[in-house]
Amino acid sequence: MSLTQRLLIPVILIALAGCMHRGYKHEAPVDEELNLPTGTAPATIAGDVRVKTRAGELRTASDATVYLVPATPYSTEWFQHYVVKGDKIDGKDPRSFLSTRAALVDSEGHFEFRSVPAGTYYLVCNVHFERPGLRMGRLTFRLRSIETVEAYASINVMPEEKVEVILTRPPA
Repeated sequence: MSLTQRLLIPVILIALAGCMHRGYKHEAPVDEELNLPTGTAPATIAGDVRVKTRAGELRTASDATVYLVPATPYSTEWFQHYVVKGDKIDGKDPRSFLSTRAALVDSEGHFEFRSVPAGTYYLVCNVHFERPGLRMGRLTFRLRSIETVEAYASINVMPEEKVEVILTRPPA
């Protein structure tokens, strides 16, 4: 067996192992009663969605959707693995996000949720923007590629509280 063949076999095995990788599997069970926040004296959660691009530019989400997800053992596991770490998750249970709310982000990156029961929540929003073109001297080539950054935050609200929050993507 030649040296090339001996080097090629481990490379193929590693590639196959990567193809066989499945996503993260939830360990926390869905408890449907935990999905519905309860409480009186509703709060308000408002804020902005903004991220820094790889080039260091500050971008705001406009005309995007921000999601408000009540913190449960299931959604906490989802948030930590899917949102923060970027893991693919296999077999999401559709009952797990029945109490998720959505709001549109305006053209300036602002959103608001009213009548929110007190509790702990995750906020998640995908920010889409066009990557800048490649500049060579006086010429700029537009590659027409869209970059997506998932902005997020975790927040705890008390009854009758109005909370301001900024959704962003922490630097890696």
